[in-house]
Amino acid sequence: MDEKNAVLSFGGHDLPMKRTDIARLKETAHQVWSDPAIGRNNSEWEGLLPYRRLIGDFLHAEGAQVEPEQLLLMEGTGEAVGLALRTLAAPGDYVLLEQPADDCIISLCNRRGLLIAAADSDGEGIVAEQAERLIVRHRPKLMLAVPDFRNPTGGCWSLERRRKMLQLCMAYGVTIVEHDLYGHTGFQSDHRRRYPSLLALASVQSGGSATVVQIGSLTDTLAPVMRSAWIATANEQALAVLRDARQESGDAISQTIAYRYLEQLNIQHGLRQAARGRRQRLTAMVRELRHGNMSDLNWTLPEGGIYLWLGLPEGLDADALLRASRAKGVTFHPGASCYVHSGKRNTARLNFALHSPKLIASGMQRLIEAIGEFTARR
Repeated sequence: MDEKNAVLSFGGHDLPMKRTDIARLKETAHQVWSDPAIGRNNSEWEGLLPYRRLIGDFLHAEGAQVEPEQLLLMEGTGEAVGLALRTLAAPGDYVLLEQPADDCIISLCNRRGLLIAAADSDGEGIVAEQAERLIVRHRPKLMLAVPDFRNPTGGCWSLERRRKMLQLCMAYGVTIVEHDLYGHTGFQSDHRRRYPSLLALASVQSGGSATVVQIGSLTDTLAPVMRSAWIATANEQALAVLRDARQESGDAISQTIAYRYLEQLNIQHGLRQAARGRRQRLTAMVRELRHGNMSDLNWTLPEGGIYLWLGLPEGLDADALLRASRAKGVTFHPGASCYVHSGKRNTARLNFALHSPKLIASGMQRLIEAIGEFTARR
């Protein structure tokens, strides 16, 4: 790659594909495809049973009390979120979100005809008092929650905030759809012990009476070239609705490849190794921001995930900055689209996991140069 002239994107959602052991994955896929005993369709409507057992063991280790029979395998987290929104809420219903939010989720809710009640966030997560007022006013069917390292801010809910929101949703009968894509990506090895998932916390705090539907994935972190996810819930009624709404049981071939690939790994070791790599990339990004010596830039360091939320100088429109930075060979995601209504136009989401530290340094230098040219005009 010509690093000087390359166009670097900090705007995507993905993790770098090179973390996957391509040779091992190819060998696993070849073995599965060569096995005549493996058909295209699953005999179990919920998905491949050994794979569900592997995921169940993983969730048990994180404190979630779910069995393989309470898991549905999906072809990626996007399909899983779509199924949850389609079956657990109807057009015209309200969904509670924390904002800023994943712009893809906002768009999906709009396409489904769902109304959004957006609560702000602070340093501990969604503002519970505001969320309660919105619940009382709009009676949402769902809260779509991302308690760990959420898109776009990288923020993480405190333990107290998790307990409070579980209590509120249980009291008002709001189903929680927990999008737990990044909960196991914390830089600290004890993150999940200190900050349990809402699914795990519900079994302890509410005795299982709170309805939490978790959407998660291991392959998004450990094998990004694959698309595989789960839906897990201890609520039998919600599980039955989701199961019945599925159009098919999923591709047995792809599920078997994912299962056999993950089975060969030390999953916890793989997650820790991936976290170390992402932390090095984040360090490289923040180093360049600090070297830029711009006092009117602001950010909060995430403790996991893949996103850094950047506050730009007052009056600097991120869309205009994007046009200028693209000319210098670097792009990012403007933050205004991550708000339900009129958003802060001087914000940007940066994915720090996509490139090597060296390329990140090069790209950030170009971005800072573009910011400097804007601020010099004021």
